[in-house]
Amino acid sequence: MLIKKVKYQGGITKRIAILIGDVNKTRFQKILTTSTLDEILIELKKTSTQKLEIELVSFSSSRDFCEQIFSILSFLRYAGEPVKWTIYSDGTHSNDQLELLQLKFKFVELVLEDVNNTKELSYLNDKRLTEFANELLHYARTKPLGRKVLNYLNHPITIPTIFLDSDIVFYSGIRKGIALLLDEDVDGWFLPDTNWGCLDSQYLADTKEQLYQVNGGFYLAKKPLATIDEALFFLRSLNQSYEYFTDQTMMHIYCKACKFYPLDSRKFIINTEDQFDFSYKFKPEEIAMRHYTGPVRHKMWQKSFTWHLSLKNEY
Repeated sequence: MLIKKVKYQGGITKRIAILIGDVNKTRFQKILTTSTLDEILIELKKTSTQKLEIELVSFSSSRDFCEQIFSILSFLRYAGEPVKWTIYSDGTHSNDQLELLQLKFKFVELVLEDVNNTKELSYLNDKRLTEFANELLHYARTKPLGRKVLNYLNHPITIPTIFLDSDIVFYSGIRKGIALLLDEDVDGWFLPDTNWGCLDSQYLADTKEQLYQVNGGFYLAKKPLATIDEALFFLRSLNQSYEYFTDQTMMHIYCKACKFYPLDSRKFIINTEDQFDFSYKFKPEEIAMRHYTGPVRHKMWQKSFTWHLSLKNEY
């Protein structure tokens, strides 16, 4: 016999899950300022001692600090310790947050750049950006995600590098997943979005629908990007009129131009189908990573972080 759902049941369930998530996130935040974090790091080192010849790059803010730490812990738990994890700050991090990152995670390098008080981009690592310095600087000054675009495009890629948002959590399949991705004769990989459309309106107006749309939250580049001109010319064509998805559109353009391949959506998850449920559609032992975008951000915190990290101890 089918059980009918109560009217608004999904919305009520999500609201309760959000409240539970708020409690769990607050508890996690308090742990970060105690010796408990050291205990967790010790336990993680026991479960994962592998050193990985890989770099991770994030663009992060004070608001997403807990998510960023959670993401780092999940990578340590399931993949190992990377050569480096570069975190570009949007400038909102507190001194305490910056100190915690540098003290507890020796492989983390924090980059603080004040684009508002510079007249030119004199520090460019990728000289291909020089012609578009004015456009990049204006975008970076105008929109926080413009800083993300500038930092990602300018970041030197010397070893396989993952560019990711702070709301990415890794799971047990990531170590094997990375090994498989690096073994393939492909320059890079991107996380395919759930559907077509989350792109800049000007790009959508001039472009036919494509088989895969790039989600800006996660991509892996095995070597320096072969071509970025098309994305930069698109930025110039906007005439300083930016939208929320302008940064994702630029990533879509250069990942496609560089012939990056879509990741396996069964293991690399960006899915919101369980946002109105207490249960999880995807479990830690079954996937490699999940991008907890806005509609399912509460799922990142609905269960204790120990559940996500498969830790024996409760903290």
